[in-house]
Amino acid sequence: MATGKITVAEGSDKAVASHSFTEDAETKHVERVAPGAGVITIPGTAQVAEQTSTGAYPASAIDITGKARVIIKADFSANDGTAKARLQFFDSAGSLIGQSDEMDISNTGVQDNSRYVGNMTAVDNSFGASGLKIVITTAPASGNVSFYVAGV
Repeated sequence: MATGKITVAEGSDKAVASHSFTEDAETKHVERVAPGAGVITIPGTAQVAEQTSTGAYPASAIDITGKARVIIKADFSANDGTAKARLQFFDSAGSLIGQSDEMDISNTGVQDNSRYVGNMTAVDNSFGASGLKIVITTAPASGNVSFYVAGV
């Protein structure tokens, strides 16, 4: 199947990715959809930065609109830091959809600059949440924890 694009004029041109094929001597197109495909860029600044206590962070939900997959990187200020957390998902009106089971955020012992990388979390967002908060249920016994959220 060849790849192609279909140009759609709506104010200004937009292109729709497609696969093209021939059927009954006619070229036809099927939209190419690849949920979660793309390149992740972790933000340079943590959306939940250097927390030492339990609670839901940040005050306003992190925008994950249109993100099929959400990646959450944790890091710690201390090499023995660990935490527990839940993820809360919000709809486009800001209403709570639900939350995940509690997760252990362990410390991998790998140093990244001056911080220690925690285990990564990847979640599917096929249900279309538009916002996310991180609820720290057990804060680090020493130091602090930060979370970086990105999606594709």
